[in-house]
Amino acid sequence: MRKLFLFALLFAAVAGAAQAQEMPPLQNHLYSCDYTNPSMGELDPGSSNFSFVYLNAVTLKEGIEYYQVPGRTENRKATFAFIADRYRRNIRTGELELWATDWEFTINPNGPQCTARVTEDGGRISFTNCSNGSSRICR
Repeated sequence: MRKLFLFALLFAAVAGAAQAQEMPPLQNHLYSCDYTNPSMGELDPGSSNFSFVYLNAVTLKEGIEYYQVPGRTENRKATFAFIADRYRRNIRTGELELWATDWEFTINPNGPQCTARVTEDGGRISFTNCSNGSSRICR
């Protein structure tokens, strides 16, 4: 009986791990960004790069964002906190497929918060609903 319980517990853990398919922002990837109402001196268009120092595979990405301001590169602490995966049905197969993951993005410690929708296997991030009125699309 105990072996059966342990097997069921192991199976549940493996099945749960298979469900965690979030689409994170890419580590050390140079994104080209277009801003609307940049509020922290960002160059528009400019570039951005995220270097994560703390990675939790499912829920949290913390680290440094390197971004362009006129004439130089600046950095700031940033956090991506997992909100939800977004799925859509494949017309040909009928299967549900992951197409985006929504994250709460915060510039730390007291910066603005935004919703960051990550698509294209991490190659595109749309920052919207920012508390400071700005937005950006990075590819």
